[in-house]
Amino acid sequence: MALDRSHKSAAVASSEVLLNELPGVRLIAPEPVIHIVGDPKIPGDNEEAHLYTLAQYQCWDILCGRMEPELGGRPEYLDLTSSASTSTRVINGSITRDR
Repeated sequence: MALDRSHKSAAVASSEVLLNELPGVRLIAPEPVIHIVGDPKIPGDNEEAHLYTLAQYQCWDILCGRMEPELGGRPEYLDLTSSASTSTRVINGSITRDR
């Protein structure tokens, strides 16, 4: 789930290069959107699931500099966002995906 630090840095650096070299370029940051629900039978699972759900925004937060600002993210690097949504359920221990 967490991006390797070198990938994060490369995403920020490439955004800078594109903005400097291509006037009028638009930066698109596509990411899947997920919602994970914990198993109510497992203590603490809902909290853990919530943290996984929030982690999906890490890439966008790094690009715009909200998270790990030492990597050099800036708001202009998060120009356009795109998302795709899927639903995953656990039923009797089996994972199913709705598309």
